[in-house]
Amino acid sequence: MNKHENLNSPENLVSDILNHKIYLKNISDISVNAIEEEIGAFQKQIAGRTVWLITFTNDSELAKKLHELNELGFLFIGEPAGWPPAEIFDRIRKKGLLNDNFKEVRWRGPGDWFITER
Repeated sequence: MNKHENLNSPENLVSDILNHKIYLKNISDISVNAIEEEIGAFQKQIAGRTVWLITFTNDSELAKKLHELNELGFLFIGEPAGWPPAEIFDRIRKKGLLNDNFKEVRWRGPGDWFITER
């Protein structure tokens, strides 16, 4: 279990966007049907763990998927290392492919998270 997968962590997180895949964590029971049926999410075993993934082929398709996740209330992790999903969402917005505001989640420490709107 990592810091984003515990009882003190928010639900419905976009945790990574990497290699034409959007990685989701802490999916609420209520959101499972929506992400499967409306967005095309699926589960896959990676390194012995089950993860939720959504694939995309280009920035336009990524923008559509991010918009749909945003509409469902997903939070975009904004950790400072690498290219966190919040920064990728913002980059897609700056390209003019999205104009949504979104919610970013960051951690100050274990179980100590906060949400900002961007």
